[in-house]
Amino acid sequence: MPRPTARGRQASNKEARLLAAALRLFAERGVDGTTMRDVAEAVGITKATLYHYFSGKDALFAAIFRRAHSDGEAVRARLRGAGSLRERLEQVGADYLAVMRRPPHLALILARHSLGPATDETSRRVKQLFADHIQQRIEAVTEAIETEAAERRVRVEAGLLASHFVHALTNYWLVESFVAERMPSPEQSQTYLAHLVDVCVAPLVRPAPRRSRPGGAAPQIVPPR
Repeated sequence: MPRPTARGRQASNKEARLLAAALRLFAERGVDGTTMRDVAEAVGITKATLYHYFSGKDALFAAIFRRAHSDGEAVRARLRGAGSLRERLEQVGADYLAVMRRPPHLALILARHSLGPATDETSRRVKQLFADHIQQRIEAVTEAIETEAAERRVRVEAGLLASHFVHALTNYWLVESFVAERMPSPEQSQTYLAHLVDVCVAPLVRPAPRRSRPGGAAPQIVPPR
């Protein structure tokens, strides 16, 4: 793999500064209330230079979102990796919850534009991007649970379990991101995640077969007096 050049590192650093400035402005003013000129001025470049990196606000927000969250294929690759299903779910969940410990600007934008009715084009775009992001994770987790269920020869509602896992993490992230003074510690987040994974993995554990009594006789059931 080729090593990044000094010019490549400089371009990457400038892109990171642009995304950080756009995220702050989007949170403060809303996506519609922010112009490309605002973003360019925030980092001391011309609007033409900004357009060299991003074609518009949609591209800026999509890049912010991708930087904050692994894409669906990356999640799928982790879930196909080594370790038990529990360990893989905990790793994917931990990566997701780590977003909460970053500045809460992204959660503010998502809540503003995606939790209410999509009454404008910006809200529709953000809502769709967020919905696609969630659906990709549900599909990846569903695949992992289906594979595990097939190996264990048990029947489970894989899609339902996957939806519960991803939706619970998403709601936890959004709610806790808004209550900064009660932001959970990494230990508290890990406890929450462990309980959630327990719920998802429990249906995959086959019950132990009943042992027959010596001689094959069924146990006598004595009714209470």
